[in-house]
Amino acid sequence: MNQPFACILTIALLVGTSLRAQEPVPGGLEAEAQGTAQPSPLGARQQRIKRLLNDLEGKFGELATKLEEEQPEQAEKLKEAFVQSKELLLMQRMDEITTLLDAAKLESATDEQTQIVSDLKALIDLLLYEEDEYERLQKEIERLEKWKEALDGLIQEESELQEESEILEDPEQAKAALDAQIQKAKDLVKKQEELLEKTEENDGSNVDATDELADAQAALQKETEALAEELASSEDASQSAESAQQQASQSLSQAAQQQRQAEQQLGQGKPKEASSAEKEALAEMQKAVDALEKERQRLENQDAEETSKELAQQQSEAAAEAEELGDEMAEAGEPQEGEASPAESVQNAQQQMNQAAQQLGQNEPGKAAENQERALEELNEAREEVERQLNELRDQAQQEQIARLEEVFVKMLERQRLVTGGTKGVAERRGGDENRLRRADRIQLRELAKEERGLEEDAKAAEQLLVDDGTSVVFRDIVGFLQQEISNVAAMMERQRTGMLVQQAHLEIEATLQELIAALENSGAGQQQQQQQQPPQEGQQQQQQRQSLFPPLAEIKLLKFTQERINRQTLALERAGQQAGVEDLLQDRFDATADMQDKLTNMARQVATQWQPTMTQEDPNAID
Repeated sequence: MNQPFACILTIALLVGTSLRAQEPVPGGLEAEAQGTAQPSPLGARQQRIKRLLNDLEGKFGELATKLEEEQPEQAEKLKEAFVQSKELLLMQRMDEITTLLDAAKLESATDEQTQIVSDLKALIDLLLYEEDEYERLQKEIERLEKWKEALDGLIQEESELQEESEILEDPEQAKAALDAQIQKAKDLVKKQEELLEKTEENDGSNVDATDELADAQAALQKETEALAEELASSEDASQSAESAQQQASQSLSQAAQQQRQAEQQLGQGKPKEASSAEKEALAEMQKAVDALEKERQRLENQDAEETSKELAQQQSEAAAEAEELGDEMAEAGEPQEGEASPAESVQNAQQQMNQAAQQLGQNEPGKAAENQERALEELNEAREEVERQLNELRDQAQQEQIARLEEVFVKMLERQRLVTGGTKGVAERRGGDENRLRRADRIQLRELAKEERGLEEDAKAAEQLLVDDGTSVVFRDIVGFLQQEISNVAAMMERQRTGMLVQQAHLEIEATLQELIAALENSGAGQQQQQQQQPPQEGQQQQQQRQSLFPPLAEIKLLKFTQERINRQTLALERAGQQAGVEDLLQDRFDATADMQDKLTNMARQVATQWQPTMTQEDPNAID
């Protein structure tokens, strides 16, 4: 046993001693009434506990120092426990307890001892806590997401610097390319102005003329979209949303949407409405021209030497950011065998960026652009590797989460079966008389109700896991239903009810747990099979399928099961309504069932909306 756990046992001993110190002594109550303040055996025992705790606090720091290198996590726990112990003021409070005990104020001393026992147990929990696999994976995912975001920023920044370096290398070519784009945009503006004039002259009476305008607008819309795509993919355009080409591209895309709307309205014989859309398109097209001309003016007035110095400074700053990120990645540890090293790629990029900064400082933008290109290649390679590791960890985290949930529900089912059996036994001994309950049965029912409340807490914890996951449409809410149902039945048991409504609720809770366990088992196996069989996918659909904890088919099956459960509850309530003595329970049960039905309907709509694109890929006959 290592030293931290020896500390834990010592604390446990202190807890037990504190509990024993609360035992009253003969004449204690009489002494408390008299308010005497003489040293007492209990006070002496309390002081002995204080000395033990004082020795333990002294060992926290000593042990932490020894464990710093070999077991840094354990050392950190000991330090945290020491700080927490000091913050709890345990020594001062134990002195106060001693004073109360010596004064024979046992009731007041016991209250404070109870609080200290609770605080000591919290210290035990702190030292015993071990981070589980799911928590470890989540921390890794958060770290990789942070790296990915930093890499995205560096890639964008380096792309913009490379663009500026290329412009400095051959400003005349950059101006010529920009002039050509400006002219194309102006030509489109002129065509749209001419088309707008003809549209405003058209009153809609000549169908053929209106159709010709619609065809002309459709052709112009295609030209506008083509120029928008050209600007977005231009070699001289950075990926920054703030670049002139990107701004112009976005304006032209907006114009194309208005042009499409104008075409549709002309096709419907509505030239007045079409002219309004054409005016909006024209305004967006003019924005594109203005953005490009502004950029052209900037290039014309640009001082090459001064701009090169400014770029050198910006490049140095970007290199410093890359160095910081590379060091952080390297400190995280070496990659596993067969894996690329994103840290090495970032460090290589940083070297290229430093060289580019030097070359820009020497007014050699062409050479700088070559180094910037190599830096971008390294940064993109690092990003691809980080993205690959992210996807792998997310898959592992989901499998771990499924396993955790399954374990929780299996244990809940075992405990619920014990509660179900115990409650049924109490009901049988009552012989159907809700007013007849022996003292032993009353005590047992109280304990069973406490156990049911414990299950409610487990359900809340499981629901929180699904809230944190954020991908389940149905599973999370059904676990929420389960938690509410457990709470409802616990409340009935606390009111000493054991009849048909309670027993039926227990059986439904068991059935729900069994269904959730089956869904988790199928989901875990299904995800692994899907990963093996499906080829790699790109885009948003891949992101959705990879991150969703449960496939749509599993969620729809849960919807079907829950609807069947509501149907059974409705029938059970109808039968219960024919019995006497349950009137006070029926309305609450009816309200809960109606609420569940309403939420189920909303869930079905949400599933239909979210999973419509993927449902065509699954077998609809599988929902049985």
